[in-house]
Amino acid sequence: MGLGMLGPTSRPVLGAFVEVLDTSEQLGLAADGLLYEFRGRSGEILRRILPDLTVGLTLDDLAARAGVRTDQLEAILAVLVRDHVLIDDAALFEAASPDRFLEALERLCEFWAKEIFAQPFWERLLSGEAARSLVLGWGMEFCHFVDSANAHMAAGVAYCRSDVELRSWMAKHYVEEADHADIFRRGLIASGVDADLLACAQPLASTVSLITYLHESATNDTLGYLATFGVMQSPRRGATRVGVDRFYDYLESHYPFAAPILNAYRDHAAVDVELEHEELVLARKLHRDGVPTHDERVRMLIAARGLVDQFQLFFEGILDAYDNRPAFLTRRPLDVRSMVA
Repeated sequence: MGLGMLGPTSRPVLGAFVEVLDTSEQLGLAADGLLYEFRGRSGEILRRILPDLTVGLTLDDLAARAGVRTDQLEAILAVLVRDHVLIDDAALFEAASPDRFLEALERLCEFWAKEIFAQPFWERLLSGEAARSLVLGWGMEFCHFVDSANAHMAAGVAYCRSDVELRSWMAKHYVEEADHADIFRRGLIASGVDADLLACAQPLASTVSLITYLHESATNDTLGYLATFGVMQSPRRGATRVGVDRFYDYLESHYPFAAPILNAYRDHAAVDVELEHEELVLARKLHRDGVPTHDERVRMLIAARGLVDQFQLFFEGILDAYDNRPAFLTRRPLDVRSMVA
């Protein structure tokens, strides 16, 4: 059974980013700018199982609940699987080779990442009407996040004590990422952020939570930590330099004041596009050691899913803190001298 297909033991799960539009005439599902319409018999069948497309029941169980054959239900859901609106939650556990497992993990991370990009922050930014404070606040918090590689990636190397070869791969990856925050610092300063204020700026609590999550993953579970890069470097498939340029050209046309920091994002994204042809550290480990055990798969799944939740909080925090502010202000550290009369 291919990763783009369903079978009797598949566990189809509908994306949390999908909007349900139910009328007396049809059942509609809206996602990624597309509307899927299910009318008549197919609409009735889908209505019966829609609440269960979030709990991980098998296709056989869902078909029984809907009162249809499994192959009939698979035919109804096929278009949603093809367009990555619905995913087989069991594929990651059924994969019998490192490459199949990695493909299943990559698909799942990309699927979950859609929840991140469905955050209201992105709608606000892409409207072309976001305040200067929000655009620069995004750059500020993302700079903190990128700079945190010098904490969590260094910790990941230090706490990988029992596998010298794996530690060397992680160290090489860390060296490649260590100075990326400088790209964003230069972009923020060129966009008008005071260099001295930037040097002492403090991250939002939601940004600290994201950074702390990665640090704790790095120090507690090397394998789970490596799986989080499937989220941080998602999407890997289909990303091109042309697509990157088109996206940032659009933003720059609406926010010319932020051209330097937007170009920093552009340059950083271009690096990730180039990395598409390189193996993630996790892939190198699995190609060396073979497929992970069931418990290891659970650990990786939990770690990656947790990071998705942290990223959603990260963007919620940016929107709450910086949207519609009259001016962009960096968060300064507490100075107890200001509290003394």
